[in-house]
Amino acid sequence: MINTVKIKENGYLINDEMYVPNDSSNRHYQEVQEWLKTNTPEPEFSIEELKLQKISEINSSCSKQIVSGFTSTALDTATPTTYHYQSEQIDQLNLIGLVSGGVDDVLKCSKDDSSGNPTTWNYELHTIAQLTQVLNDGKAYKINLLTKAADLKAQVEAVATQAELDAIVW
Repeated sequence: MINTVKIKENGYLINDEMYVPNDSSNRHYQEVQEWLKTNTPEPEFSIEELKLQKISEINSSCSKQIVSGFTSTALDTATPTTYHYQSEQIDQLNLIGLVSGGVDDVLKCSKDDSSGNPTTWNYELHTIAQLTQVLNDGKAYKINLLTKAADLKAQVEAVATQAELDAIVW
């Protein structure tokens, strides 16, 4: 006896136990089709499951953007010229280490070309003040992304429909 039918990618889940493929020659498929004439199937994912998927997407997008690099004008504040800095986890730790050292040191960066894209990566000498500014710029970039992710996740928790959920994008 069929009590519930949940839509799946290539078939149906019957009574949360048995999977029935979309195959008209399948006897169970015929039973599902009869049941559907007078009943409404459950969607493939509940709104709670969709929310969890969306939060996972937000977390992934945030993480990818955090490690995609950031910009700073610390190396040339007079012009100011924008430099790109790498921000993989090891890069973040290295930068913290350099600032903790408290002395001038070299740091890998790339100057923008005329289109605003990074050119060749080189190790450039930075003063401790410049290293501190790069660290602060990277921290501000990261905090901005984490705040954006937190705001989007709060929006996700507040929605009641899939359409509202689909409207939330990174």
